[in-house]
Amino acid sequence: MPERDALALDGFIASLRGQVGTFTLIDYRREQLDKDFVGYVRGANQDGNILNIDGLPANQTLLVVGERMQVGVGQNTELKVLTQDLVTDSLGRATVIFESPLRKIPADNTLITFKQPVGLFRLADNKQGLAIAQYKNGIVTSWKIKGREAF
Repeated sequence: MPERDALALDGFIASLRGQVGTFTLIDYRREQLDKDFVGYVRGANQDGNILNIDGLPANQTLLVVGERMQVGVGQNTELKVLTQDLVTDSLGRATVIFESPLRKIPADNTLITFKQPVGLFRLADNKQGLAIAQYKNGIVTSWKIKGREAF
């Protein structure tokens, strides 16, 4: 990336104050740009790795094993990987099975996002930034930023 963009990213990393701050991030290996629909948690007090959801397009296989979904928004965001296909009934309802188990019990009608789902992360350690990047002719050619899910 050009150095100017790298400086902006470095400033963002500095603003996180090491492992203190959090940020949302999509899984760039699988952006899921074609999943232009949302769902909602159907019923309260659900936990574990199974959720009943509704508000979806009816009678379809919407996601397949390995695709992702986002439960919640903001500081309550969790990124999940489906372990079974997501198939809806005639009312747009489904039972979704995923990993890792929920860390927070979502309220009834909590938003479920499928298009570019994000997770909440924090830096893995306090040794992040441009100081460890490699440059060539004003271009950052190699820079690893290590993060882990925040929970």
